Amino acid sequence: MAGKRPRTGLSLLVGLVFFLAGPASAQDARESLYEQLVSLGNEADFPPLDGAWELTLPGDHGAHPGARSESWSVVAHLTDADGVPVSLQFSLARLGLRAEASANPLQPTALFRGHVILTGAAVDLAEEKLSRGLGAAGHDAAASQVWL
Repeated sequence: MAGKRPRTGLSLLVGLVFFLAGPASAQDARESLYEQLVSLGNEADFPPLDGAWELTLPGDHGAHPGARSESWSVVAHLTDADGVPVSLQFSLARLGLRAEASANPLQPTALFRGHVILTGAAVDLAEEKLSRGLGAAGHDAAASQVWL
């Protein structure tokens, strides 16, 4: 028991230093988060978007593994059997870390975020899940499946 006290004190000290040395403003925090996310993968793996493309359906609704990031959302405004408004939102986002799979199976190629919100007169529910792939998250375009 006595051996754990110095570690606890050290952990608190390290945490306090990180807290005090944190971003000075919300803008700094956003920039810091952006820099951290961008540094997760090699930007050279993902070619820049040149803006010169034409919308092609239904293909453009699918996955674009060559893109650094992408998201899909579905929003529905419905009414229940009693005429009470009910809203549903489903969002899925992918942040690419590397374009090609690594030889190391523990290095994921992407991070995934799923988010569902259901609101109505009698219910307000929200659920979010984050995953880094490794078989626990991904998609199969041919089978039209997504999992988190």
